[in-house]
Amino acid sequence: MFQVLHSSAGAGKTHALVRHYLKLALATDDPAACTRILALTFTNKAAGELRERIISYLVGLSKTGDLTIALRDVRDTLVRDGGISPEEVKDRAGNALTHILHHWPQFAVSTIDAFTRRIVMPFARDLRLDSELRMTTEEQDYRDMAVDRLLEEAGSDAPLTELLVAICEDLVESERDWRADKPLRALTAQLTKEQAITHLEQLRGLGNASFLDIRRRLRAETSALREHLRARGASVLAKIGEAGIRDEDLYFGGSGPLSYFRALASFDDWLDAKKNTLKALEKDKWSSDKAGPAAQAAVENLASLFRDTILGVEELRATGELQRHAVACAVLRDLLPSAALHLLDDRLDAIKREEGVTFFSDLVKKVAAIVQREPAPFLYERLGERYRHFLIDEFQDTSLLQWHALLPLITNALSSDGSAMLVGDAKQAIYRWRNGEARQFTALPRLFGKERLAEGEEHEAILARTYRHTEPLGENYRSARAIIRAILTGKLDNVATQHLDIMNLDVPVAVDGKDELAILAAGAGALWGVLASALPKTDH
Repeated sequence: MFQVLHSSAGAGKTHALVRHYLKLALATDDPAACTRILALTFTNKAAGELRERIISYLVGLSKTGDLTIALRDVRDTLVRDGGISPEEVKDRAGNALTHILHHWPQFAVSTIDAFTRRIVMPFARDLRLDSELRMTTEEQDYRDMAVDRLLEEAGSDAPLTELLVAICEDLVESERDWRADKPLRALTAQLTKEQAITHLEQLRGLGNASFLDIRRRLRAETSALREHLRARGASVLAKIGEAGIRDEDLYFGGSGPLSYFRALASFDDWLDAKKNTLKALEKDKWSSDKAGPAAQAAVENLASLFRDTILGVEELRATGELQRHAVACAVLRDLLPSAALHLLDDRLDAIKREEGVTFFSDLVKKVAAIVQREPAPFLYERLGERYRHFLIDEFQDTSLLQWHALLPLITNALSSDGSAMLVGDAKQAIYRWRNGEARQFTALPRLFGKERLAEGEEHEAILARTYRHTEPLGENYRSARAIIRAILTGKLDNVATQHLDIMNLDVPVAVDGKDELAILAAGAGALWGVLASALPKTDH
């Protein structure tokens, strides 16, 4: 069963995760069932909190006596959904706790990064990972070394030198910086972005001369069309000026065909199809009703020029020539930065080999390649573990490669009566700078980026077939009812004077995602004012 749980801040996500974990771990009387569950989260702190909560729940469930509200909820869920008695829950919790404490390394609650390293290690020899290879976090230092090495090679090879000169001219011009190395150093940050990986792989077959040849050809093609269209636009504007025609003499004034011709005269990479211009063409009406007889006659003399010019440009749009020009301009704009990335990527790889270091992003790429290439049973044989159930927290901050690395293991489990639950909140995505991709969470159960996977369609079909809708966590347990109601109704001034118990967090407040965003946006400052007014006054 595949589940996606949407949980806003303060909605009891950790409790829901632990409840689901224990529902799987205590479903049978096998105390080792927990070793077949893999729970992953994003940070070491979150993983520690999850482990601590699981242990504390097991301790509480295994004892005799009154249970807290949270533990009663877990016990009742197990009794209701698992068909077992409260006494069995107590026994199984005690046995599971003992097994975890005696087999702690098998208690699989960790970060995604830690699990990635676990997958890599058994394949170190296959991947030619030297046993002395060092993982480094000093990525910027090595990227700077790649820039220095690249610039030092200028003059040693004619095509390389010509390409470097073109790259530096382009980057310096766009960045308005006289130091050629500065924009290159800024550009190296893209080398660890997952979005750049596929493109860099495709560029590996291109030589230095190829980039220059492509640039010359594209510049010639785009310049020819650009100058042609600019000349046509300028010619029409010149005729309008010579005839003494004012803006208000033309149909729709300055927002009609005249705006079209002005845009044409300054054409760069694209020209929008303007509604008023097309309406004038359809009606064959070019002069304003307010224009005098002389002005209308002057406009009428130019009507055929207006019509032929617009029809000629729109013919280019209909045949796709304008679209091809726009694409060529976009390619040309990014061609030299792409060439620079290609050159820097080669130098960086060489430096890492020489220094015996690797970046963590390199391991993620290798893991994704391994998992997508090798069958799941073989992976589990190397790992020494086999997981039937997966729980992933903070999924909105998971990168595309991390998800693709886990996907074959998850779909294998789903195909054999296993389960997977992904928990997150797209509104709380904060790790895009580390390749986090919230869109893959909002797309579920559809598979975002499936075209990058060799068996993307098959994986998506398994997710869709095993998907079961799960109601989002819609209650806010973190904020007091009075505070939320006051913010939503705009009656903040009354809160501090009503002596409300603002620390009573036991009462849930139903809010949906939209309301919660409104609370955060409109109430943060006002809420602080309310709390400050409720605090005792001091001399400080």
